[in-house]
Amino acid sequence: MATPEEALPPELIDEEMAQEMRRLFEETGGGDEEGEAGDFSGLTEDQIVAIIQHDIESADTGETSDDRVEALDYYMGRKRGDEIAGRSQVISTDVADVVEWVLPEVLKAFNSPESTVRFDAIDEEDEEVALLETEATHYEFFVRNSGFLNLYTMVKDALLLRNAVMKVYQDTSVKVSRETREGLNDIEFAEYLQPDDGTEVYPIAHEPYEVMAPAPPEMQQAGITEIPLTLHNVTIKRVRSQGRRRIEAIPPECFLYSRGHNSLNLDEVPFCAHEREATESQLISEGWDSEMIRALPTYNYTDEDGVRSSRRPEGIDPTDYDLSNLDTANRPIKVYECYKTLDIEGDGMPELYMIHVAGDAGGYQMMGYEPVEENPFVGTTCIIMTHAFEGRSLFDRCKQIQDTKTSLQRNLLDNIYFQNNQRHEVVTGMVNLDDMLTNRPGGMVRVKAPGMVNPIPVNPTGVEIYRYLEYLDHERGNKTGISPDDMRQNNRLPQDSAHGIERIMSAKEELVGLFIRILAETGVAPVMLKTRNLLVRHQDSEMPIKVSGKWKRVDPRNWRDTRTTTVTVGLGTGDRSRQLQVVREVITQQAQVAMGGGFDVLVTHKHMHRAFTDFVRFSQLGSPEDYWQDPDSDEAKEAIERQRAEQEEQATKQEQMETMLVQMQAQLEDQDQKLKNSQEMARLAFDYRELSEKVATEMTKLEVQSGKNVPESRV
Repeated sequence: MATPEEALPPELIDEEMAQEMRRLFEETGGGDEEGEAGDFSGLTEDQIVAIIQHDIESADTGETSDDRVEALDYYMGRKRGDEIAGRSQVISTDVADVVEWVLPEVLKAFNSPESTVRFDAIDEEDEEVALLETEATHYEFFVRNSGFLNLYTMVKDALLLRNAVMKVYQDTSVKVSRETREGLNDIEFAEYLQPDDGTEVYPIAHEPYEVMAPAPPEMQQAGITEIPLTLHNVTIKRVRSQGRRRIEAIPPECFLYSRGHNSLNLDEVPFCAHEREATESQLISEGWDSEMIRALPTYNYTDEDGVRSSRRPEGIDPTDYDLSNLDTANRPIKVYECYKTLDIEGDGMPELYMIHVAGDAGGYQMMGYEPVEENPFVGTTCIIMTHAFEGRSLFDRCKQIQDTKTSLQRNLLDNIYFQNNQRHEVVTGMVNLDDMLTNRPGGMVRVKAPGMVNPIPVNPTGVEIYRYLEYLDHERGNKTGISPDDMRQNNRLPQDSAHGIERIMSAKEELVGLFIRILAETGVAPVMLKTRNLLVRHQDSEMPIKVSGKWKRVDPRNWRDTRTTTVTVGLGTGDRSRQLQVVREVITQQAQVAMGGGFDVLVTHKHMHRAFTDFVRFSQLGSPEDYWQDPDSDEAKEAIERQRAEQEEQATKQEQMETMLVQMQAQLEDQDQKLKNSQEMARLAFDYRELSEKVATEMTKLEVQSGKNVPESRV
């Protein structure tokens, strides 16, 4: 059997932790009578708490917390502490400006009609299933879990506070509500107290009463017009289990992790935890034992870090509104939801456990633990520092520029103030000092002789400062990848038909595009995978989703165990505009090829539909299904079959018409031949008659000449 130290990886145990574990092990009977270590049969709750306490205290160093406080102060434009009374105290807001400029660019890439992350199919038969998984997960993230708000929080945390943390988990808490119904009959009352939606109903108040109601027609025929009817007024308490997937962006300062962790991949972190403040009633609604929760210590805010107080408005102290002695249901309790791999059972096979403890540095109490398949956290950043979890932020890139611009703006304003209110040299005893100290427009100064008051000249520095401020704005754009001028240029780009395709993306646009890609690969894609895994584990029935304008039912219980993903986001406004120009050119060329006889050779319906779909997607007009029908859809196939049938019918009619034309032509030719024959017979008859007449004439002449009858055969 393993020793207590062997329950953890050796690189995670220091000497202090090892001594504490040995002490607890011996106190709980782990050694023999001589004090030697015996066989390890598992970890006790006290030993688990000691391990978790060590991890919590070693993870929360406070070093990053100070940086986050400073980042929030710079973002809010708070005073720096070096202000001088009577001098300019202006604060430049470059950090807030660049964060708010980059934020819309990133969110537009993630909130396109197309799915940001697609699950890959493993073969041709798996294509439709992978598409359904993508659409179902996309629906779960954006529709059922306020996807835009979560993305907004995640992106803003990463841009301002270096890292953002998303949590994807199954919510098993219960919701308690009070309901009142009046005027229920016996059947409605029975159904109301025995719902079939899985909720639990507890009656609180019930008031039955009778009223006279119209009798049924058959009773009215017997002379009975009214009958007594029992109705019910009832008040119940309904307990409904949430049983839903939850996706939320948690504050970075509330996420603890092993300081030695050197990757953004939190699936490999040795220890991580979510520190949160919850009320007593919230914990009870999550299913914890009420007696145990009531025994947990109250959180007194004494160990609160500066980030949380920095988020609150100035002058707000939560201890000023502490009513925990009176309102115990809402008293605050600090809870740590920890994830760590331990060999709690002592079988030599460590497992990942979710461990809940409550308390603070003064002591922690075990709430419970259970084995889990994976931790629910996803970490991301906009600027990756290799071999480290913590990245860099736009605050880190702009801090020096904001400090410099703040100093320059203060000097500029002070210079203007001094020019408008110059200092003066006066001759002692020759000037009324009360008049000099009273500075008002049009006021007079009494002197005993002219020239007793002379202004001390102040050299204007505005031109030089303005030039340097412009230079700093240029540097800010180079460091952060965005500026107001770039945003206006991006908005004009789609109309630049002559050079839109040839325009080369600038380095600044590439930088914003890199932010988008990093956030998609390290943040959105892992969140989608964890959401899909939760659907596989916890969805207990089919769920309806809309795909390509059609409603379909999917059953996540039949999905594959694992999936790989493909990120489909673009880079930014400039990149999207260039793609839009390219798609326009492709559509034009496809039309030319189709008109030139290349349809179904170089271009098909599917190719043209893909081009039209990309055009709608890059234009951000909405779903492509609202504008174009998929040629592989049933409707399109039916339309193609109808067109093919109509074409075949038209071809048959054409062939029949051509046959009829041939037959009619033959008949016309036959009729023409007959006509020609009849005309020839008529001509021959005419010639015969003419010849007969000539013969008769000649015979007559001969008879007259000879006085004899001449035989016709001799003529």
